[in-house]
Amino acid sequence: MMNIRRVLYINLIAFSLCSAVSVCASDGTEDLDKHPWLKGVSIEMVPSHITPTIPMQLFSSNGEPLPKVINEDETIVVNSDSEIYFNEPPTKDKGIEIPNPAWTQNAIVKWRVNDWGQRKANTCDFRPDLPSNQMEVKPLSPTDSGAIECFVSRKMSYDDPQTGKKKFCYANSSRGINVKIKDITPPTCGLQITVKDGGSSTVLPVENPPNEFPLPKHADLMVQGGLINGDSEYNEVISGLQLGEDMIAPIDQAGITLSRKSIVNLAVVGDDNYKLNNEKIRFGVTNAAGGDPVSICGDENKSEIDLSQFILPDAPCFYLVAEDMAGNKEVLFIPIKLID
Repeated sequence: MMNIRRVLYINLIAFSLCSAVSVCASDGTEDLDKHPWLKGVSIEMVPSHITPTIPMQLFSSNGEPLPKVINEDETIVVNSDSEIYFNEPPTKDKGIEIPNPAWTQNAIVKWRVNDWGQRKANTCDFRPDLPSNQMEVKPLSPTDSGAIECFVSRKMSYDDPQTGKKKFCYANSSRGINVKIKDITPPTCGLQITVKDGGSSTVLPVENPPNEFPLPKHADLMVQGGLINGDSEYNEVISGLQLGEDMIAPIDQAGITLSRKSIVNLAVVGDDNYKLNNEKIRFGVTNAAGGDPVSICGDENKSEIDLSQFILPDAPCFYLVAEDMAGNKEVLFIPIKLID
């Protein structure tokens, strides 16, 4: 109810202001009879101060229009075309002549990449080696509703037509282009493995270096817990794995030690950098690392597996398959060391 009252109050103020402008712009006296408090009030329909607004266009460095879809983490060069960069300042503002205009400063340029869905904006870093009307843009986060924007402001002087004195103002130019920033990063999901009445370990990939381009991307494996080498304080970072469809954890650093009679609980940990497709998640135990894994311990995605109920090969693996909504896929294999 409070929000509705607030909206009605704002609308009432806006209506009153519009009425005031209409009355003051009218030459008739009948409006003043209805609104006597406006007698003697004069509101100009055109602002007396000068604020030139100059059109702008954005395009790729090759002169082509900006693509509607660009990849996350890929650097592109964007050009802005506007007369605000020219040597000569504008001579008119809203159809009114600007007396003796002159630039007094260079253009101040700001570029940013917007993510309307997340309601956030990333400002692009200044590049002194590029012309002032160019910018290298590198979107770091995928989004279906993004934009590349450029804002330019430039100080200028002119002669006041009434007094002849020099005055100062800012000319402005801006443009934004809506773009979709495509997700090209596979999920970074892992497994938490817990033995009933025993220890627990977690194997989880983390993209490293972050925002890598071009593909393929790489990851570190964060490995910890007492099921690895029998050390409850075990904590290891395994670097250099290719993030994607054939991630095999090395058995000497991430092999999970289990008895053939163990009852194991599995839980998926981690996420995707944009939108994870939960319907495509698969995990379980398979006979070997590599390829498209098939469960050898009954149905997939069982949170509890009694290994004693199955005939296991000598070198089985836990596996996890994850996919995001853009179709990027991760397949992770975690070797199992059977001790009896």
